[in-house]
Amino acid sequence: MKKTITLFASIGVLTMVVSCERAQFLDLYPVTQISREQYYQTEEQIRLATVAAYETMNTDKAEGVFIQHGTYFGGLLGIMCAPSDEILPSRAQNNASRVTDMYRASFTESTPALRSMWDAFYIGIGRCNAVIENGKKFTSEKIKSYVAEATFMRGFYYWYLAQVFGGVPIVSYNSDGTEPRSNLETLYNYIINDFDIAYQTLPESSTEGVLGKASANKYTAAAYLGRVCNYLAACGRNQTGAEFVAEQPLNDFSFVTEDIAKSLSEKAYNCLKDVVENSGYVLIPDFRNLFRETTKEEQHKECLFMAENYISGSENIFPSSQIFGFAPGSSGDQNKGQTPTVYTGFLLSSPKIFGMFSPKDPRRDWFFTSDGTGNVNADISKGQTNRLIEEVAIDGYKYVKPFDRREASSDNRFALFVDNVQTQTYVPWQK
Repeated sequence: MKKTITLFASIGVLTMVVSCERAQFLDLYPVTQISREQYYQTEEQIRLATVAAYETMNTDKAEGVFIQHGTYFGGLLGIMCAPSDEILPSRAQNNASRVTDMYRASFTESTPALRSMWDAFYIGIGRCNAVIENGKKFTSEKIKSYVAEATFMRGFYYWYLAQVFGGVPIVSYNSDGTEPRSNLETLYNYIINDFDIAYQTLPESSTEGVLGKASANKYTAAAYLGRVCNYLAACGRNQTGAEFVAEQPLNDFSFVTEDIAKSLSEKAYNCLKDVVENSGYVLIPDFRNLFRETTKEEQHKECLFMAENYISGSENIFPSSQIFGFAPGSSGDQNKGQTPTVYTGFLLSSPKIFGMFSPKDPRRDWFFTSDGTGNVNADISKGQTNRLIEEVAIDGYKYVKPFDRREASSDNRFALFVDNVQTQTYVPWQK
């Protein structure tokens, strides 16, 4: 008996010693990592954190999370537009499973694209909160500008989340993830406040921002502020979603009274008037250049804000063709950073939206594409019959021309069949 007691006592002492040593080991901080408290000590660190705050809107991975079609990298436009009468599913059903739930309006909380968007945009909000909170340590004008950019991006992320999910949690810098969902009044007041702060504090020129011309500026914030205000005013006047309030009281627009709607409309008018009269942005003469990979300078003359990909190193995936049919003006010479093939998208422009444009409007034929594949490098003289498209040289670059004739080739998938009536989304069969 005595030996048994001694044995267990020894084991107990040994356990205590090992536990103490383990506790000391766990108290050590990994030397290969920097804690949040140790970071954000210099202007350069704040700058890099601001870059990261932008990056989430256009990523396919963040913080170890695989983002499956929930950002501008792929899928966000499908989420925003698929449940509408402007979009049709491609016949490439074997590849369309990732967005099927969206265009069928059968999506649930388990739909991967929606879950990915939630993850990505809250990661983005967390990054913005980090810049805003830690930027308070500094007094330099440069860091104040970074904080303004992060404030704009936080409003941007919440705006998109509100559009898709309605009332969502507003999280703090040290969030533990337990914040409840906010109602729409609280959420939209928060969004408007962020855009308002950004409008008042961002520089007038994007070139001063962390992404150069791709950065948000004063007029970017003004445009988004005007957009949100107009949206809320319209929702209030039209009693948007009133029939669903009993099911989800958080998504109630009744707080937008007629007086509030009038005030919002006036605010939107003033913001957007400022953009038109003072921003320096113009409508460029050739609309097609807004969508070509090689015309960034033209795009920045008109577009107040863009989710941009790099051309170099992203050939064959730029811009992402996984969701929508590739616009003809977006393909061409791979040696100049353009993709050599027109790909089939999962979602296509419907005949309805196509038919709303005049045949004389170049936007219709260049950007409302159909379900088509074809290699611009196919050599018909060698029996390669999948060349369903033609090229055109513009400003020294090769682009795919709008498809302007009916082909007998079995590979021609530019036609859509709606109620057994053959239609298409490039140009009419007869000129």
